Amino acid sequence: MSDASSRYLALRAQEGFLPYTIRAYQVQHNLLIRDIGDVEDGPHHIRTSTGT
Repeated sequence: MSDASSRYLALRAQEGFLPYTIRAYQVQHNLLIRDIGDVEDGPHHIRTSTGT
């Protein structure tokens, strides 16, 4: 999950999200990972807004 979180945050930064927003997302992700553990990425595919 931490890898997916890193990729998500990097993408949001590239999209021009404010650093404060990225930091808030990072705190939320860290809390989630702390609560449920660092789950491995599975073979699933997450759709993006472009449908890929």
